[in-house]
Parts: sequence; C-alpha cells; structure tokens
Amino acid sequence: MPEVGRIYGGSLRFYIYSNEHGAPHVHVRYGGIWVKVAIADTSNIIGELTGQQRRQAQLWIDDHRDDLFDAWNRAQRDVLPRAGGGPPPQRGENPGKIV
Repeated sequence: MPEVGRIYGGSLRFYIYSNEHGAPHVHVRYGGIWVKVAIADTSNIIGELTGQQRRQAQLWIDDHRDDLFDAWNRAQRDVLPRAGGGPPPQRGENPGKIV
C-alpha cells in the first residue's frame, strides 16, 4: 500500500490501496490506530480518530482532495507503485505533500 502523504513528522500517515472497492477513501494511521476516511466528505468509514488528529487529518484530506481522487483512480487501475517501491520522503522533504 503506497503512502500518499504524511504530516507531523510522520505521526499521521495516509495510504491508498490498489484494487479496493467501495467509495473512494484513504487509510489514515496514527500510531497503532488505523481508520478509513472517505475522500469526498472526510467522514469515517471504519475506525475513529479523536481530537486534534482527526481535525488535522480532515484538513489535510480537504486540502489534497483532488490529488487524492487522482491517486485513488490510479490505484484502482493499479498504476501506483507498490509499497516498498522506493524510500519514503525524508524529514523536511515536502512535508504534507502527496508523494
């Protein structure tokens, strides 16, 4: 599953799987917590983030919605690189940007 973004030094990470079903969504990881969030309206599909992590994840998704829909569509055609296809961005290297 390729990582499509990270914020707060990588404590909030965003992923999109290839060949998934259902409404376009992004998987968000915060520590050991995983949630699935709809790209269209940032509603939680599965799981729950609370407080600042939830607000920051929603803001990031809102700010990157068009890019996330593009990444979702590419992933469903299986053209995103697989996990492990390259090193993640280093600290300070385009933080919060779709990679």
